[in-house]
Amino acid sequence: MYMKFFLIGLVFLVQCSFVHKENRVLTNEMDEYIQPDSTTSKILLSPVGICVGTISLLTDNFIVHPVRVIPRSLEKTYEAVWDKPQGGVIRQSFLFVPKLILTPFAFLFNWLIYASFGKFGSDGKLN
Repeated sequence: MYMKFFLIGLVFLVQCSFVHKENRVLTNEMDEYIQPDSTTSKILLSPVGICVGTISLLTDNFIVHPVRVIPRSLEKTYEAVWDKPQGGVIRQSFLFVPKLILTPFAFLFNWLIYASFGKFGSDGKLN
């Protein structure tokens, strides 16, 4: 019983956004910038590196990546709710208020999905 929950959780964890290197912008920049040459400097920098690395990973995961997916979420919300209206002017007039109410919920759903599981490709676009 518990093994099923563990396997389901593992599948979701593998697909989480923080697992993909393309989504860790701040941490990748720090990895490129901080390159100690000697073993002694690596050992001396390790306490600071652990703290700074943890903070950068948390910042990437909870601030940078969710902010980066906002444009894509807005685009998908527009496509789903407002793009290509069907029917005449009267029908669209009746649907305006429901669309207006649905828009924040659609955006929140899209944003949560992209922030949790979205992966940026090598071209910088969200897949």
